[in-house]
Amino acid sequence: MTAETLAILSLDDDGHGRTASGEAFPMTVPGDRVVVDGDGRVTLIDPSPQRATPPCPLFGQCGGCSHQHLSDTLYADWMVGRVERAFARKGLTPPIKDLVRSPLAARRRVTLTAERTGEGIRVGYTQSRSHTVVDVTQCPAMAPPLAACLPALRTLAADAAGASGSARLTATLCANGVDAALTTPKPKPKKGRTKRRPDARPPPLATASDAIIRIALNGETLLQRDTPVVRFDGVDVPLPPGAFLQATREGEDGLIKAVREGVGTALRVADCFSGLGTFAAPLSRTAS
Repeated sequence: MTAETLAILSLDDDGHGRTASGEAFPMTVPGDRVVVDGDGRVTLIDPSPQRATPPCPLFGQCGGCSHQHLSDTLYADWMVGRVERAFARKGLTPPIKDLVRSPLAARRRVTLTAERTGEGIRVGYTQSRSHTVVDVTQCPAMAPPLAACLPALRTLAADAAGASGSARLTATLCANGVDAALTTPKPKPKKGRTKRRPDARPPPLATASDAIIRIALNGETLLQRDTPVVRFDGVDVPLPPGAFLQATREGEDGLIKAVREGVGTALRVADCFSGLGTFAAPLSRTAS
């Protein structure tokens, strides 16, 4: 099979560039011209003006971010289009508002994976559609206070993986510090033993940054300097270890604004999946 020059015309719902024949190529954007050789390798020969320079040097290898190569305008149009197409498949055409963007260094919640290998321990994010861990020593997507804790978080995750083989660490930037929630695999019971061995524990006091106010392992608190709290419309709510929180404050504010507009002047509101109170707290000011 000989090399072929192709034009990228659109993005599919995965964010992959598509040709006129429907072939999809990751990391391409509409307006790109690429050469595909006989082994399927893709080479960009004429970049599109809709292409952006990824701010992270690990982009394309790390699976933490998938669309840094899209310009802001292209990304916003693509996201709105995905929602429109999802409704259209059901025969619906509701009005769709513009995308609410978050700045790059805004993530207040990340999950790191630590893996013990024959070459040592890697701590970072997994590759796209893979279990391979990419070692991450800096992440421009993190909010600055969380990014400042990354060395200490890496050490905690590595200590846990060193004892158990692998670990996951969910770090959340709260109103009063950083919460670090570790999870490790349950140890396999050995033959002839009926009691489960206690979980291997990392040494938290030696490695924790002062900004980390709680360390939990498999739901059990190992170290707590203060109760981590998150704030919804001025209401402080304690955060359970590793609990879900919108990744950015900007995204959360956009969702709250949309819900408030949808609720309008209603005096009775039922939040049927209230979680920590993202919507219930602000809505309680005008409704019951």
